[in-house]
Amino acid sequence: LYQRETQTISFPYAREAGVDLNLSERPVGKGLTGFIVRTSKPLLVTEAELADMYAKGEVTPVGKPTKNWLGVPLITTDGVVGAVILQSYTSDRHFHQEDVQTMVFVSSQIASAIQRKQAEEERRRYTAQLAEAHARIKEDLKLAARIQHSRLPQERLDVPNVEFGWLFNACEEVAGDMFNFIRLSDHEVGIYILDVSGHGVPAALLSMSLSRSMTATQDGSGALLR
Repeated sequence: LYQRETQTISFPYAREAGVDLNLSERPVGKGLTGFIVRTSKPLLVTEAELADMYAKGEVTPVGKPTKNWLGVPLITTDGVVGAVILQSYTSDRHFHQEDVQTMVFVSSQIASAIQRKQAEEERRRYTAQLAEAHARIKEDLKLAARIQHSRLPQERLDVPNVEFGWLFNACEEVAGDMFNFIRLSDHEVGIYILDVSGHGVPAALLSMSLSRSMTATQDGSGALLR
């Protein structure tokens, strides 16, 4: 498998003469695998043809010398994502053009499976990111709701022969409505109600801003402060 970002190749499956190989990730380099990754084309070479490629500097020797080498790129809509490699170390076993055609078909199926797997992982990653973002937004809205509620009447006004009762039930996390009672003097109470058009955060921000400007308190001399 080819990692374009790191320019490396890894080996999820490697087998030689019936023995599983544990090959480590390595730079793509200028070997035969790197050659088909760069050219995006299948390659079938004999020992003599490979020697010629070495002489021309098209590729550099990597690993155990081979008698016959067949490589086919794995191509998805994102480009080359890997390769399927077959190689023979004995003179009595050769690959032919029929083998190339077979491997091109096989590689297309593998590439399709890889692309589906990558798309599935990408969807899972995006879903997780969306869930995380949604959770952050929910927490922010809860905080905004608590701040908005702190602007509602917080104390009981003791006014003879008058009782104040209210219920604030936002249709969303925060609302565009706001109200409060303001003690203006020992004998005067102010009441304001704000009803901003719309719902949600924009309306809530405006109502809270207006509420702050509407709030009045008194200093020690009884003068109104705004």
